Amino acid sequence: MRLVTLFFALLALAALPSRAAEPGFIAAPFDAAHWELDGGDIGFATYLGEPALRIHQGSAMLRSSDIGTGTIEYDIAFQAEREFPGVHFRGRDDGDWEYFYLRPHKNSGWDSNQYMPVVGGAATWQLYSGPGFNSTETYKLGAWNRIRIELYPTSADVFINGVRSLRIPQLKSSSTHGFLAVDSAAGAGNTTGQVFYANFRYRSGPNARPDDMPAAPVATLSGLIRRWQVSEALGDDDAGRRAAAMDWAGPRWTSLAVESHGVANLARAATRAGPKRFTIARFEVASEQATTKMLRLGYSDIARIYVNGALLYRGDNSQYSRDPGFLGIVGLHETLAVPLQPGRNDIAFVVEENSGGWGAEAQFADPAGLASAAFEAAP
Repeated sequence: MRLVTLFFALLALAALPSRAAEPGFIAAPFDAAHWELDGGDIGFATYLGEPALRIHQGSAMLRSSDIGTGTIEYDIAFQAEREFPGVHFRGRDDGDWEYFYLRPHKNSGWDSNQYMPVVGGAATWQLYSGPGFNSTETYKLGAWNRIRIELYPTSADVFINGVRSLRIPQLKSSSTHGFLAVDSAAGAGNTTGQVFYANFRYRSGPNARPDDMPAAPVATLSGLIRRWQVSEALGDDDAGRRAAAMDWAGPRWTSLAVESHGVANLARAATRAGPKRFTIARFEVASEQATTKMLRLGYSDIARIYVNGALLYRGDNSQYSRDPGFLGIVGLHETLAVPLQPGRNDIAFVVEENSGGWGAEAQFADPAGLASAAFEAAP
């Protein structure tokens, strides 16, 4: 009887994950010696028998951490409240890092998790959506979920509870290495929900991209605006006046290439600060004759479009601006008839950012008879 009991005990131990068997990992227990806490509702606790970090609202940075390629692992537990818990990696002090987080309230939905870069301290989830950025996942509620992130030089794989959940063919941050942190932000209506982290460890070192990692999809649409001229952040009146007068002198301008999926992340050129939450994203196009062309467009959050100084369009693509489920994800979802004169034409988007990403996208449905350096891919 004792032998049978011993056999089953050993069998049970063999079924547990053997974390110690993998060399090179650095354990980071959740205590003040390892983690620097920031936030109004965060602290160390014990949960489900594990020393843990409890967060309702706040973040914790792992002291003296640095990772470029390697592996990140941790356990996380939550209920189905509206909460956004995630891990920062390759973090820099200037507010740039890679970010992977979960949406417990979207459990089993297409957007139950999210990868995005944080640029200048700003979240960008409205600009990065779909394959390579989200995956469908069903989480265990009130129990531990094991997250493992394999970081390669320019891509990553995310495993949840032992199964690969999300492939990220192209990491989008400009940071190649940096600190690690975890956080959570309570969503609207969530006044009491808690997230718990436990068993955090990481391994920093070479980690080659797998041979079967797919390439990042690249937008190949004819007539797509691939390069924008983007101003620094401006006030509302200043941006509108300049667009109407086609007065481009004075502000700092950045030539900004679109991301692989065709969206310009304007936060790479402009940093929002107080009332300066507007930027001008513009391009020029030459037309062989007077004509009207259909311009497909997307933006985040609010845009005014000027053609040769004339205000032609104003729209609001903010989250919840159109219905209670509207997310404001950027895509070529609208079409505008644009009158063009023979020769040069100046098209300017004045874009306001409030939350979720500062972006613009545009494509002429029929670019025949048009010429523009903005159609050309970045060298």
